[in-house]
Amino acid sequence: MEHVMAIANKLIALGLKHDRPLTQMKLQKLLFFTQGWHLGLTGCPLFENDFEAWDYGPVVPAVYQEFRDFGIKGINRFGRALIPCGEDFVIAEPPLQQPERLAPLFDKIWTVYGHYNGNQLSAMTHRPDTPWTKVRAPYGGEVPRSLLIPKDLMKEYFSAKRRQPRA
Repeated sequence: MEHVMAIANKLIALGLKHDRPLTQMKLQKLLFFTQGWHLGLTGCPLFENDFEAWDYGPVVPAVYQEFRDFGIKGINRFGRALIPCGEDFVIAEPPLQQPERLAPLFDKIWTVYGHYNGNQLSAMTHRPDTPWTKVRAPYGGEVPRSLLIPKDLMKEYFSAKRRQPRA
């Protein structure tokens, strides 16, 4: 399994490469679609962290905390995390463990979602029957911020999307 910050950093790198720096919102939604499609295609999570169903869509709190100072501005640096180093830990940019295997997934995510802004991607996560919508529905207007979006629900949703005929 990959470190969530390594996935975030790869998405940030793609944004910088294409001269479209990611905002916090766009990064969070691209993480959601990357994790979702990986679950839908392989049945396995790409990273361990869970998404929470925040007002503007799915969020990985650890990634939010790392980049919160950017607000609505484009992120222009890579995230760091505690990384095991021998019997100790260091704070560093975590590397991707399987960059070659994941390259097609990142290419597809960028091709399909990269041209959308954060608000447009957020709107996609708010569509009927999405995992975000399903976990929030029972709460009406008073949704707890720490409400988790189960990986099984994401897997089910993206597996079903994979099987849908294309228009």
